Amino acid sequence: MRFEDEMVVCEDTNGKEYVIQKKKIPEEATEGNVIKKGITGKYSMDTDEELLRKHRMEKMNEKEEYTAEKIQELIDELKQREIISKAEAESINIGKLQGYTKSDLWQELKNAKEIHKEKAFYINVKASRMYDISKENDENILVQGIIDLYYIDKDGKLVLVDYKTDYVEAGKENELVEKYKEQLYLYKDALEKALNRKVDRMWIYSLYLNESIVIEK
Repeated sequence: MRFEDEMVVCEDTNGKEYVIQKKKIPEEATEGNVIKKGITGKYSMDTDEELLRKHRMEKMNEKEEYTAEKIQELIDELKQREIISKAEAESINIGKLQGYTKSDLWQELKNAKEIHKEKAFYINVKASRMYDISKENDENILVQGIIDLYYIDKDGKLVLVDYKTDYVEAGKENELVEKYKEQLYLYKDALEKALNRKVDRMWIYSLYLNESIVIEK
């Protein structure tokens, strides 16, 4: 997000911008932070997403084992380097991050041939793919974004992963699929164009459920 006088310009998970009043966000929020809207309509810091965005597991070596103590050391390091604030550090859910290190995805990454994180992309698409517009105005537009993670698994398959922190009830994982599948299809097209090869598998990784959810191609 970025500040413009008394307003805040935010970007949602689909890359669309919207504006809210500055007084509605947490006082400690600064440009570049991630906020989330609760069911009551109140905005708060999304520290789990902040941690993912700011180092997107880059400091977590998939070849190592992570205890709660080791994750705390990582958080302390980020705090000391002023990448996250004291308040953010104290509100990070260590259990969720530790759960990630015990997930099927983590196990795949431990055996992966290649791992690539936080890769920017640019792709030309029809405007109607992103917006509800008429055919007369359906021109090509340049879309940019960041792919959270892709890797080559032990069998040489190309796998695309997107992390999500949304609240979702167990058994209702399809809600995440319906909400984000078009975003994943866009990432898939961009990655296939960049690498000149097909994506073999696509996953959403839910930090809330500590679960990988398959996206059908």
